[in-house]
Amino acid sequence: HGKCDEEDCPHRVKFVDDEIIELADALHGNTVLTALSMVSNNITDESVKAIAEALRDNEALMDLNLYDSMVSDDGAVALAEAFAENEVFNSLNLEHNNIGDEGAQVLLDLLKSNESAFETLHLKHNRVSPALLEEIEAEMDRQMRPPPDLVQQYYDEQRDEL
Repeated sequence: HGKCDEEDCPHRVKFVDDEIIELADALHGNTVLTALSMVSNNITDESVKAIAEALRDNEALMDLNLYDSMVSDDGAVALAEAFAENEVFNSLNLEHNNIGDEGAQVLLDLLKSNESAFETLHLKHNRVSPALLEEIEAEMDRQMRPPPDLVQQYYDEQRDEL
């Protein structure tokens, strides 16, 4: 929200592994929560896999933000596998993580195989090669994905209507 320093902000909650796994358990069969942001957490592969498993049967969550949360290739692969089975999910932010070409390639393969998988995928500032990032952007352009700000505007309008 920009009103206080990040370190002192009372609105910022850092999750530990057990809490993330507990949250993932609660997401199974979710029909209410449409967006989840867990920015700047040290999320282990075990936590990401628990979140991914919960998203397999999730009917409402459309937007997951794991910006700067230490997600690795294993986490990206687990998320991609879950999204292959989830028709609702459409926006994933994995910028500023520890994802390399292996994880990015699996996400790209998902984009290529399932045109309804994502509307937005953010992978910048990882260990992904520039060529692979360009290929991901080209695939999203090919599928005519809307720019991220239009997606955010849509979510804001939907929330205002509730």
